[in-house]
Amino acid sequence: MAGIALLTREVMDTATTTLERAFSTDPMFTWIFPDPAQRSRALRRLNRVPLEFGLRYGHVTQSDNGKAVAVWVTPGRTMTLAGMARSGMLGVPFHTGFRAFGKFMGANDVMGRIHKKYVISRPARNGIRLCTSVTASSCSRP
Repeated sequence: MAGIALLTREVMDTATTTLERAFSTDPMFTWIFPDPAQRSRALRRLNRVPLEFGLRYGHVTQSDNGKAVAVWVTPGRTMTLAGMARSGMLGVPFHTGFRAFGKFMGANDVMGRIHKKYVISRPARNGIRLCTSVTASSCSRP
């Protein structure tokens, strides 16, 4: 088994597929994209954005050639509109459809408020840690 390493462009497609598969049965995404084929295409496009953002402005680690991925944004740094645009977000509604993208943005706003209150971190083979904030020391990057 390979160790943990920084994500490189060579394994970006595999990492994107990993995230697409991880969220393919998520209730929010099955509501937004009821058709499984459309959901798969949309999730590949959507999930590439945080990977790009992490490579540009944060820290992205991977293991097993992109089959496990973690995106870290440094505490204090926010995901700005300009940064998201440079990471590919502007093109997403043209690929997912504007109605579906609107549903995603609305649901994402609600989920964002929940994630700011509680963050679940799942380190490989170590169980689950529940943190009370993103900057809690128990959730800091290893």
